[in-house]
Parts: sequence; C-alpha cells; structure tokens
Amino acid sequence: MSACRKCGQEISFRYIDGILRPLHAYGSPCGEALPFTDESLKRSVHIRCPRCPQMVYLVRHNGGSVWLDELGWPWPKHGCFDSQPHDSGNTSVAPIPSVMFSVTEKGALSVRGMGEFPVTLHREQWLQLLGQADAIREFISKHRRQLKRTPSSL
Repeated sequence: MSACRKCGQEISFRYIDGILRPLHAYGSPCGEALPFTDESLKRSVHIRCPRCPQMVYLVRHNGGSVWLDELGWPWPKHGCFDSQPHDSGNTSVAPIPSVMFSVTEKGALSVRGMGEFPVTLHREQWLQLLGQADAIREFISKHRRQLKRTPSSL
C-alpha cells in the first residue's frame, strides 16, 4: 500500500468514473470524515437485495439503516431504495422483509430480525428443522396456551 502525501495514512487507489483516485480506510478521500462509524461498518451485512437479485450491503447507523452497492467512497446508495418507486416492470414494490439472512464466518446461516439475537444453524441443521415444519406446527398448536407470544404479535 501507498501512503497519503497529505496525512501519511495508508491509501489504495480505485477507478471512479474513469479517474484513478486515492482512497483511505473504508474508501474515504483524504480529510473527509467517514459517514458511518467503524462499529456500523463492522456490523454491516452483505446480503441479496429484497427487491432485485443484486448483492448489497445493509448498514445500520444512528437508529436507521441504508442499503449500499459498495462500502467506500462515494458510498453509492442502492437504487432500489430511492425515494421514487423501483421500476421492475410491475407497479407494486416489494416490502422490506422482516428477516434477513447472512452467512457467518464459520459458514452457518444466520437469520436476523426475529428477536434480539440471531438464529444461527448450519445447512444440515436448517434442512433437518425445515423437514420437521409440520411437527413444529402441531406442537405449537397443542401447547399454544403454554407458549408465550412475542410482544409485537399481541
């Protein structure tokens, strides 16, 4: 890696709009503050857009979230979530899913959005659990008075 002539920090180079530009950590230009905290970027999730087949980054920051095509300057916002409806040939826009999927560093499938903590299992465990869907529904039906509901479903 090269060092910035202005601040001395490590930089890399990337072509943006056909121009070779020097970029600092997380892709910001020299002297420009990052729009997201380091913690927000570390916790970002690389997932498939719920409105199109493209892989995007979901970054949660300051109580909100943003969908980005790339992590780094110029921080390109994913087009499906512009203020105008996404034109995919139909007039209805798919809602943002209540759950999100990601692959952990150890290769497990992690499901987020069902509670405070993610539900994480390996592929074979998910397939085994999905194979028991009818038995789980039956168990829930039999024990519905003993089982508590989530506060959001009351």
